[in-house]
Amino acid sequence: MSPTWPLHLRSNVQFEENDGQTTVQVHWSAHAANPLEQATFDASHASMNMGWTGTLAQLQVFIQSSKG
Repeated sequence: MSPTWPLHLRSNVQFEENDGQTTVQVHWSAHAANPLEQATFDASHASMNMGWTGTLAQLQVFIQSSKG
């Protein structure tokens, strides 16, 4: 991690079912960050998006494999 990465983060993951499909919303923010930490966090959104997408794809595979 970057030495300017925020020490505290707040994550809120919301799962919502609609017509048999599940929508996942992830809200992730720096908490009590100084301006440099906030800038580092803000500049990392593309990377975080890739990370969350990969993690949720693994969750989907796990859920599908355990339905049997």
